[in-house]
Amino acid sequence: MPASEQEPRRPVLLVDGARNAHGRVEWWTMGDLLSELTSVRSVGEKLNAPGWLPVEMVGDSTHRHLDNVAKVWALVCDLDDDLEDFDALSQGVHALGYAAVIHTTWSHSPEHAKARVVFPLEEACTAEQWPVVWASGAAWAKTWGATIDKVCKDPSRLYFLPAVDARDERRAGWFRADVVDGRPCLSWRWLVANHRPPKEKRIPPPPPLTGAGLAYDELDKEKRRRRAFALAVLERRAGLVRTAGSGKGVKGRNVYCYTGGRAVGQLVAAGVLSEAEGYHALVNAAMAAGLKAKEADRAVRNGIHKGMKEGAWDFSQNS
Repeated sequence: MPASEQEPRRPVLLVDGARNAHGRVEWWTMGDLLSELTSVRSVGEKLNAPGWLPVEMVGDSTHRHLDNVAKVWALVCDLDDDLEDFDALSQGVHALGYAAVIHTTWSHSPEHAKARVVFPLEEACTAEQWPVVWASGAAWAKTWGATIDKVCKDPSRLYFLPAVDARDERRAGWFRADVVDGRPCLSWRWLVANHRPPKEKRIPPPPPLTGAGLAYDELDKEKRRRRAFALAVLERRAGLVRTAGSGKGVKGRNVYCYTGGRAVGQLVAAGVLSEAEGYHALVNAAMAAGLKAKEADRAVRNGIHKGMKEGAWDFSQNS
């Protein structure tokens, strides 16, 4: 599909490999998008493959971080599980009637299909709106038999441009791509209005704090200071689990849960935080980032146990 001078262009953050935190902004037409996503590159290592983000950045920022994403203009569906085969996926997407690009991803093989479907949106949505839009898109995908990888809900998620392992000659022959014609763009407003996601399971909040010297009005000035510090640490650790951990896969999120739990354990041992409030804050953050409740529970509990064994938090380092 050749691009014309009148064809709308959209901002894309291009990143030279997953290890790079900074990229460069280019403006792509739909023709550019189709060309880039249907051409395969041979690279020596997956992390060195070029990546792209269908986003508008805040100001002149080129740093790939959640806080620097202003808007998202495409619903990207990574389909790694329960995918029958590429042809069946392609037929199903064609039947939807929306313009899209489909291509196989790095780990794809004839025996284990792995693919990505990109639906350009009619209009970009803000990063603040994106969690709801993504959840509605995931619910919509369920209606046509697809399960989207939850890491895609991070607006700052990097997607590799199609690439194969140069060390395995078979992989280039396994690459598949398809361009789906249809209505020009998917409406995120339609998604939100017609495909409400199921309510997210949440662990009940802990009971009000009592005893153990944690009732605020019973604390002396120094303990109040330490209590405020403990809550700030908990908020920061939960934020790391929820945002920074969301783009690092299950292993990465487990690490953030464990290290956050370890800090909680030391603060519990110091008597300035209850185990219940620390546990629930971290587990709920992990589930919001896409980790299963069982995995989050195990990682957080192990971390808390380790922290309590290590002993009370050393507040002399924070004075």
